[in-house]
Amino acid sequence: MVQILTNLPSLLNTVDDLYKKYLLLGVVENPYNTLRKDKLLHRTKDFIIGFNKIYARYKLVCEAGYDNPNWNVLVHASDREFAKIFVVGTYKKSYQVFTLPERVLEWLNGVSTSEFDLEQTKSWDVNKEIVEKYEERSKRNS
Repeated sequence: MVQILTNLPSLLNTVDDLYKKYLLLGVVENPYNTLRKDKLLHRTKDFIIGFNKIYARYKLVCEAGYDNPNWNVLVHASDREFAKIFVVGTYKKSYQVFTLPERVLEWLNGVSTSEFDLEQTKSWDVNKEIVEKYEERSKRNS
């Protein structure tokens, strides 16, 4: 915790937002369930990205049928880099459903986080440990 807060003290201001991001990023987790922990410790600033952006990217990945969601795609890629994945290129892929990067960005901006189902995300096996710890902490602080 000390290392994480040293890396990014402002994380304390967004604990609930961080919780949702952390749970949603379970989709890119490795078999040992250590990827998110490692990123939080060693690339803490990656967590500055807003939940809205991660959720919109995740939703497009799912709806377009992109089968390789990873940390770079959901978190680290710039808006342009992310958009290019879904734009028709020389070698047409089924998930390339847009003709221009600007259309991808418009689509992303139209996504509402009100559709996010926290309870479903909490039920993913990869999230069970963190949910249990977070819920326990919440009960103690109530």
